[in-house]
Amino acid sequence: MAETSAAPPRAAAGLTLGRRCNRFNFLPNAIPPYPRGRRPPSVRDFPARPERRRVATYIRRRPGTPAGVSVPGGSIGAMAHQALYRRYRPQRFSEVRGQEPVVRALRNAVAEDRVSHAYLFSGPRGTGKTSTARILAKALNCEHLVEGEPDGTCESCLAIDAGTSYDVQELDAASNNGVNDVRELIGRVNLGSPGRTKVYILDEVHMLTAQASAALLKTLEEPPPHVVFVLATTDPQKVLPTIRSRTQHFDFHLL
Repeated sequence: MAETSAAPPRAAAGLTLGRRCNRFNFLPNAIPPYPRGRRPPSVRDFPARPERRRVATYIRRRPGTPAGVSVPGGSIGAMAHQALYRRYRPQRFSEVRGQEPVVRALRNAVAEDRVSHAYLFSGPRGTGKTSTARILAKALNCEHLVEGEPDGTCESCLAIDAGTSYDVQELDAASNNGVNDVRELIGRVNLGSPGRTKVYILDEVHMLTAQASAALLKTLEEPPPHVVFVLATTDPQKVLPTIRSRTQHFDFHLL
């Protein structure tokens, strides 16, 4: 087979030199891969992308949905998502499960008007401490109380369920555990409220600082007659003994 002739010089081949870098050769002074008089391909050499059609999004309403409420696609309800523990939170003493001794004692205390001025609810998370405290607040302010059970239909019960009642004040001691937070709460204790009883619910009370616990102790010793404190905690051993001794302690258990 005949030997292949040597490659012609670059000038004779009609190629040009240039200091350019492309995807084929990243070295400067390299020979471009295109002969003289020809240009590299550009976007103009390819067919244009077809125009995207605009798809209209139709908003349909479910039958019975108000005109101001629109549901995309009609497949999702108009009500926002609600967690299960909030959807099925007990609203009456009879709906609390697994805490029969606690429920019985609180219901009898409300029915016989022997409510203590301060309670301590202790137990693991999810056993119904805060829910029971809210039910107790509704029972103490319900307008149509039946054997210690709130009816859940009066104005006070509906306001407590909606979280807009002035008779119930909640404080998360895990994030508001300073002495100034407790002093601000104590400063509102003597103020009146629309209902018969003003209930203060302090969650995770064991997280209070020593100064905040000392400030709360004085109010627990001599509370106003229209105020009831409900302290909830998952670790009662960390609560000051002086505070535990001034409250009625109820222990909540897992199911």
